[in-house]
Amino acid sequence: KPLFDKFMELGGFYYKSGQKIASNQAGVVPKVYIDMFQPFLNAIPPRDPAEVRAVMEQELGRPREEVFSQFEEKPIGCASIGQAHRAVLKATGERVVVKVQNPEAERTFRGDVFALKVLVDVFGPQFSPAFDEIAKQFATEFDYRGEAQNAIEIRKNLQASPFRDIIVPKVYEKLCTRRL
Repeated sequence: KPLFDKFMELGGFYYKSGQKIASNQAGVVPKVYIDMFQPFLNAIPPRDPAEVRAVMEQELGRPREEVFSQFEEKPIGCASIGQAHRAVLKATGERVVVKVQNPEAERTFRGDVFALKVLVDVFGPQFSPAFDEIAKQFATEFDYRGEAQNAIEIRKNLQASPFRDIIVPKVYEKLCTRRL
């Protein structure tokens, strides 16, 4: 339990690592750890609403109220580098979900990775290439425009497919930025 609490306090790369352990995507993590790290999938603490507003307005280049007629301050989900909020587009009245990157996410992540890389290089140099690849893959998550482009492509591909039960949200590309 103390190890878990320490991971939760550290944030950044440790949140992401906890999420990977809890999701057990590789199928190799013992159940005791999967269970222990479940809070990393749905109990990451939210950011201060003022920080969220600052990121949004910096990314939009204008006050949030010019784009959204409604914006829920309480996030519907928090993750390792950002959080999601319900909102309503002012121009169309459409309900949307806005994903906002935490202001310090990338800097914290890069610092964490640097510190861990030093340890890996000293105590397990044979794992350095694998660690470098993992860090490289995580780093791609800091530009939400790539995620937006992937969603646009998947949505387009699925429209012509027989899989009608799969829903990919519509992306408002003009509102997508590096951190929004």
